[in-house]
Amino acid sequence: MQRDFVYVGDVVESLRLSAGNESVFNQTLNVGNGRIVTLAQAGEEMFKLLGAEPKLNFSGKYRLGDINHAVADTESIKDILNYCPATSFSDGLKEFVVWASENSSAENNIDSVAEKQLVERNLLRQAQ
Repeated sequence: MQRDFVYVGDVVESLRLSAGNESVFNQTLNVGNGRIVTLAQAGEEMFKLLGAEPKLNFSGKYRLGDINHAVADTESIKDILNYCPATSFSDGLKEFVVWASENSSAENNIDSVAEKQLVERNLLRQAQ
């Protein structure tokens, strides 16, 4: 399986370039890196960053409707906005690992944060 991973900072830059820009009105622009990364490469890179021995096992099974390859065609966004993502997959993954390690305490874990926000908005209910 192949994917196109794009760093969140690059997505923000694409939004900044397009905000209020009439040349993008009624256009469909793919925001991506445009570079192929296999899931095996992504897993190996993650293990390497975590200092662990890769333990990858791909069964070859997939869910009905899964997309095997998803890589953005970024020609239009390059032509219209002169957009080119600045962050490589490896650098973006490093940034993510740093962010995740800094935000992994019990009170900052995503489930705790989400539950707290739901409670604050009176949107959480207990099943009877």
